[in-house]
Amino acid sequence: ASSGAVEHIPVALVGNVNRTIDRLKKSNIWTVGLDLGQDAIPLSGADLSGPLAVVVGNEGKGLSRLAREKCDFCVTIPMAGSVDSLNAAIAGSIVLFQAFQARSQGETAA
Repeated sequence: ASSGAVEHIPVALVGNVNRTIDRLKKSNIWTVGLDLGQDAIPLSGADLSGPLAVVVGNEGKGLSRLAREKCDFCVTIPMAGSVDSLNAAIAGSIVLFQAFQARSQGETAA
């Protein structure tokens, strides 16, 4: 049951993330990187209502510089207290949930 969502949400582990981002953009899919950098916008301020791919870096180094530059925009999850980052799977899950919420609100408004 815990892996049931994988049957409904396309998930990919790719060998060359930069090439994959280029392909996604050609298909009119926005790429959203998870990043702790200063240029990242708070997750709550991001428009996640359209077709998008969430790009998650590794837990040690995050996104590469080139992947970060290729993404349409990067988001950060604001932290409280002394916590400065989350496990990559948890951070990705939070962004996917936020995208689900944005899409659910769009359906309600329609």
